[in-house]
Amino acid sequence: MPNQIMREGTRRSERVLLRIPIRVEGKDVLGCAFEETSYTLVVNSGGGLIALEHALKPGAVIRITNIKSQVSCSFEVVTRAESTLSGGPE
Repeated sequence: MPNQIMREGTRRSERVLLRIPIRVEGKDVLGCAFEETSYTLVVNSGGGLIALEHALKPGAVIRITNIKSQVSCSFEVVTRAESTLSGGPE
């Protein structure tokens, strides 16, 4: 980040626990196309954490649709959470 020094452990934006119903489309770790209805767990200005039944690879591109507003956008999977809030892949 230009002209800004980030201390280790500091965040660029605040995390918000927010449950938004979403539809997720993409390819899972086996390369199989899927579509599932789920929800967000945590969101911030740089991304979010979502609960899924399908495991995804980092670098995969998924399409997320807000079920209420019907607004869709593509996102890149950055990582898979090692410890989970939902008990399934996140």
